Amino acid sequence: LYLVHYRSADVRSCMYKMISTTITIFCAVLLTKALFGFVFYQLLHFPPPHGFGVEIADKLQITIGVLLFLVFKLAISSCCYILRGSHIWMFCARSLLAHVCAFAGIRVADILLEVVEEDGLLGFSMVSALMVACLMLMMALTQRLRALFFVRHRGTSYKVEGDVVSSSSCSSSDESVGEEEEEEAWAE
Repeated sequence: LYLVHYRSADVRSCMYKMISTTITIFCAVLLTKALFGFVFYQLLHFPPPHGFGVEIADKLQITIGVLLFLVFKLAISSCCYILRGSHIWMFCARSLLAHVCAFAGIRVADILLEVVEEDGLLGFSMVSALMVACLMLMMALTQRLRALFFVRHRGTSYKVEGDVVSSSSCSSSDESVGEEEEEEAWAE
C-alpha cells in the first residue's frame, strides 16, 4: 500500500503493473480450470441431454487441450489488434490471454507426461508430432493474419508473402491509404 502512494510516478506505475499482473494470474488460473472443467466434465463426459457422454481418454484431452491452447494463442494477437486504440484494455487482454494460454499449455504438458508414463516412447512421439504440427499450423495462421491486417508498427508496414516478411517505410500520405486498406480488409 505504501508503494502505491509513493511520490515517484515510476514506482507507482510498476506497483500497479505488479498488482494487475498478480490479479490477472489468479483470474487466468480460475478461467482455465473452469474452461477445462466445463469442456471435459460437463460437455464431453456428462450423459445426454446435458453432454455427449464420451469417455475421456488422455489423447482426447491432449487434442482438445492443444486446440484450446491454439485458440488462446491466436486470440492474443487478434484481441491486441482489435484493442490497439486503448493501451489499458490491450494490456489487460494481452496479459490475461497470455496467462490463460500458458496455463492451458501447462495442463496439456501435464497430460502429456501421463501419456509418456503409460505408453512409453511411442505415445510420446505420436503426441509430440501432433503438437509440433499444431504449433506450425498456428505460426502459419499468425503470419496469414498479419498479412491480412497489414500490421503497422512505428511507421513500418509489414507484409507476408509466402514465407518472407517484407517491410516498407510509410510516410504520412501512405499511412492514410494503408488505413483504408486495413479497414476494407477488416470489413471483409
